[in-house]
Amino acid sequence: MSIIAGDVLYLQLEPVSWRQEIRDYPSINVEGRYLVARCKAAAHSDLRLSDDTKLNDLSIELGILAGKPVDARGEALKEGTIGDFRFHGEFPPFISAVVFLKPDSYSALWDQVRDGGYAGCVITIYIAPVKSEGSGWLWDVDQRLSISTVAFNFTRKPAGKPIDQAPPRRSFLAWWNPSAAADAELDASIVELLNQDVEKRRRNAWLRKISFIGRIFVYACLFGALFIFRPEADVSSKPLAQLSIGDVLAAVLWVVIALVLLNAFFRPNPRPDFQEAWGLFGLVLSIGALVLGALFLYLRA
Repeated sequence: MSIIAGDVLYLQLEPVSWRQEIRDYPSINVEGRYLVARCKAAAHSDLRLSDDTKLNDLSIELGILAGKPVDARGEALKEGTIGDFRFHGEFPPFISAVVFLKPDSYSALWDQVRDGGYAGCVITIYIAPVKSEGSGWLWDVDQRLSISTVAFNFTRKPAGKPIDQAPPRRSFLAWWNPSAAADAELDASIVELLNQDVEKRRRNAWLRKISFIGRIFVYACLFGALFIFRPEADVSSKPLAQLSIGDVLAAVLWVVIALVLLNAFFRPNPRPDFQEAWGLFGLVLSIGALVLGALFLYLRA
């Protein structure tokens, strides 16, 4: 979620993890406490990036320091600015940000993070300049944004009074595959591990861009097979009395398989190694199609 005011924007960030460090590097005059929040932008942010990267897909590394706001060279930031917000386009792309707090505020935040036990946290930053697009806002990612305010909101449960929470609704696919949530969490961990090999991911980036070719071909074949082997009995037009149990079960099974295929097609696994394998398969298909096309033209000539 973001709150708009002129050419500036209140952007809400949700911490995924915190890192606390005690540093002592006398040779470069760096010492003391250092706090980093790895964040995601709130789900309904209306800030669009000029290179069409989706903000919600990016990791945001927010460094928090104590003292007077300065840049990397140690020079004071312009008046009214307490940090900056910048985009890094290398693979995987990410956003880095830094804010400076007064010592008392920094100590209070450090204690909050150290103690833990909170139910939720939202970090709100005030960034500029951004460009209005009517229904949203555009950030030219070649330009570094300034941060002028920051707020940390920790939510805690009342002691001894559990918060009433409605049980989460389970989708049909969750009933079909009860381990889907655990599998997704495992895949997310594997994605983070694989993305640490930045050089390999950068080298194979072109494969991920053409992965859709292999996926479209495979799913087109699967949906074609599903159409060919559709139930003979049309349960939508026949009276119920004329249908056998086998007809109904076949129709239900056919619909379930179609739903599973649709879910798999529109929600591909985010693992980069899977995407690269799809891209390699798509490359082989493309080369095969070109060879067959050239052979066909040669035989017709």
